[in-house]
Amino acid sequence: MLEIWGEGPGLVRRIVETGVAGPGRLPLKARTFGAGEITLEIVDKAAGGARRLNRLDGMGRFTKFLTRLLAREFPLHRPSGLTASPDLRRSLSSSYVRGVLKKGADSWALIAAPLEASAEVCDQMLTYGLLWLHDVRSRARDRHLAGLLLLLPEGRAGVTLQRIPWLDVAFAPCRVMEFDRNGAARSRDVHDAPPLELALPVCVAPPTPEGWVRECAEELARLPGVAWRARPDGLLSFDVGGLSFARVGVRTLTYGLESDQAATPKSVGRVFGLAEHLRRFRDVDPPDRAHPLYLHRPEAWLAQKVREAPHSLSASIVAESIYSGVPAIAGRDRGILDLLAMDVDGSLLVVELKATEDIHLPMQSLDYWIRVRTLAREGAFAAKGYFPGRTVSADAPRLIFAAPSLHYHPQTDLLVRALSKEISVERIGLGSDWRRRVSVEFRTPERFAGAAATETSEL
Repeated sequence: MLEIWGEGPGLVRRIVETGVAGPGRLPLKARTFGAGEITLEIVDKAAGGARRLNRLDGMGRFTKFLTRLLAREFPLHRPSGLTASPDLRRSLSSSYVRGVLKKGADSWALIAAPLEASAEVCDQMLTYGLLWLHDVRSRARDRHLAGLLLLLPEGRAGVTLQRIPWLDVAFAPCRVMEFDRNGAARSRDVHDAPPLELALPVCVAPPTPEGWVRECAEELARLPGVAWRARPDGLLSFDVGGLSFARVGVRTLTYGLESDQAATPKSVGRVFGLAEHLRRFRDVDPPDRAHPLYLHRPEAWLAQKVREAPHSLSASIVAESIYSGVPAIAGRDRGILDLLAMDVDGSLLVVELKATEDIHLPMQSLDYWIRVRTLAREGAFAAKGYFPGRTVSADAPRLIFAAPSLHYHPQTDLLVRALSKEISVERIGLGSDWRRRVSVEFRTPERFAGAAATETSEL
């Protein structure tokens, strides 16, 4: 018999079975007075189990908070099946509460982020909401599903509101609400979305190094495995496997992986020493495949291989007009665009590269696409010096995904299907030995990925 006392009501349960104990954890099966069975867990806070316990307890409190909020905002509806349990088979996260809001034969699939959710967790909620909508739709054959209801903490809906106009309304009709700590909620629409952050830096022509800097740059360029590229900020970057280890200006040379150190004619040997170190471990046949330098930033390595063979992605790419790491166009904490390229007809290509599975690939790429489209329509690329000597089309850019064939997340096609038909999407599967040579194993015709998602997602 287990008895627990505290400041509140006590707890008495008859233990009928113990589970498999883990570090700081002892699961128990108990019988209640009503002859039912429940599962308890004794957790040693000093052993690190408290974090998981506190998270589960926090989601439980949020579920109760959400139930009261829904009862107040939707008095004629009934929430059903509210849960934050992870579902790995359907790729549903435990960071959100999901369920169904029912009214007669009508219903909404709903997903909510807790009050303490970070901006990143809130921005990622649309991905999981679309997966949840599809799951509810596939099971609610006899019920009219109005769409997806997204509930976010106050001030956290901005990125979601920017994305929603570019979803296929037939696939994913969405309604967005924000709530505060008092449980007061209000509807938000796309007109409430914050302005896009479109700080595109000026593209500066590459420098012509002089003196000892020029001699050093020429010697670096001759080293096997070292590639150089012109950066939009007017520097030449020398890379090994996509990692920039040296930056060259007219009379300046800096080096380092995480920070810049100025080189001088006397210290230039350190630059070549760093290059040799990278060439050893950032190689297709390194002495240690578990070495951090081999595993670090695989997308940067893949970007370098694509820049070396751009026509493997598209025969119409203008090879000399490819920009890597264009900063700031994706707004707050969105990182940088992998590759921005141009077709021979002047239309832009947004190329997003992944070396490992990433369920957020479609939504993250949508963020880039929205901003590139806006900048192209405003003529910003030409005005800032990008694609010199060429006419940049104001038409919507094409969106290209490129990743090793076996490293696309299983839900990618379904999420592409949720995008607006106005967005041209092509998905390319690369060979697993892409570090050695970029080869295309499959290529979906534009928008075909979305059409094929129905069959894939039902399996």
